[in-house]
Amino acid sequence: MRRNGFLIRTLTAALFFSSFFTAFFPGVTAYGVEEPKEFISIDDAVELSKKNSSELKKIDYKVKELDSQRSGIRKIKKTIEDSIEICKTAESDMQQSQTNIAELNQQLKSLDPLDPLYSDKAAEIQAKLDEENNKLAGLNAQMAGAQAVLISFGINSYDLSKKGEYNKIIQPYDFAIYDLDASIDSLSINRQAAENGVEVGAKLLYSQISSLNDASKLQGELYENKQKEYEGDMMKYKYGLISEIERLESEKEFKNMKFDIDKINRNIDNISMSLKKMMGISLATSINLEPYNGYEKDLQSYYSYLNEALENRSEIIAAKIDLRTKQKELDITGDYMGESSDEYKSMKLSVHESEISLKEAQNSVNKDIKTGYADALKKKKALEIAQEKEKSLSENYKSMKLYHELGYVTKTQLLDTEAAYDNAQDNIISARRDYYDSLLKLEYASKIGPQYSNTAEGSVSTKMGGN
Repeated sequence: MRRNGFLIRTLTAALFFSSFFTAFFPGVTAYGVEEPKEFISIDDAVELSKKNSSELKKIDYKVKELDSQRSGIRKIKKTIEDSIEICKTAESDMQQSQTNIAELNQQLKSLDPLDPLYSDKAAEIQAKLDEENNKLAGLNAQMAGAQAVLISFGINSYDLSKKGEYNKIIQPYDFAIYDLDASIDSLSINRQAAENGVEVGAKLLYSQISSLNDASKLQGELYENKQKEYEGDMMKYKYGLISEIERLESEKEFKNMKFDIDKINRNIDNISMSLKKMMGISLATSINLEPYNGYEKDLQSYYSYLNEALENRSEIIAAKIDLRTKQKELDITGDYMGESSDEYKSMKLSVHESEISLKEAQNSVNKDIKTGYADALKKKKALEIAQEKEKSLSENYKSMKLYHELGYVTKTQLLDTEAAYDNAQDNIISARRDYYDSLLKLEYASKIGPQYSNTAEGSVSTKMGGN
């Protein structure tokens, strides 16, 4: 009972952790695709997780889809512009051709029938006249075809006014292209944040497993010592040197420690499965992690994180892209439709809404960094307390062993002190991981993302519950 607190907290955290990453980082292909090396480094875990993330593949597919739509709209716009140009050119050429025909007809009428060369001259003029008529017929066909194309796009006249050009070309096609440009740019930014999300997710799982491996190693060493103590107590009991109660207490502690080790190992297996899912490898494959001490950096100032985040976070960049696009469309609308038009007023409202969205994104990032920094400070303090407590309990345990040897304290009292000291060592491992993980998340949150709050739930401290 004295040793169950740490393990219960660790198991609870592991269940939280595994379910979180299944929800927040669901993007993996069917496992069994990749076979790992003998030892997997944290870089291997990140690389495989990115490679097998279906979420990243979905974003890539969406970008291609939007790019295809943009290309389609550009082709339609070019078709319209080419058709208008054909109509304008054909109209000019038709006018010239009609002038030429009129002149040739006049030349034909002015010929003297008594002229010995009349027939030759008339034939020459008629040939030119036929050529011009054929040309005119071709130009009429060209214009009719181009006009038919324009009508199919709802444009009844190729000679558009500024208002007509805005309504028929600028607004439906240019603005659509601008919006798609913004969407593709924003998706590309969000992809980087999502890729970072996969990266930090893999690193947090890797860190969790490494931490539990350390705890398992520590518990294994303690178990070996406990086994020797237990065997010694059994000999003492055999010769009547300790009571039945003391024997039972020693046996209980020994069995509980074995039970604790089994719990930690089950935790390792559960979280390893989550990591293997992310990496896209078979759940049946055994993985061995290279030694990893966590994100060993110092906590920087709050404003260093905040200022960087306000400059780099994907939400803010995407909001700025949208605002620039809306402002561009507003300026164009003003040029074509006038600032008193309904179209301009509507577009101005869109710009205002984009400005609000940018402020909301900035406020959200501000809040996220504040939450992350407060969490990191809390975990830093928890580590310092754990270290101080372990130091104090270490001294206390040494003293209690001496007092027990001298007969001043009971075996039960010594076991209580020993259990407290063991838990203190476990808690340092847990607190150090929690602190380093918070620094890792804060570092990513101060760049393009993901949000600190999107990963905070995934690495719930193992200190859930009482001591």
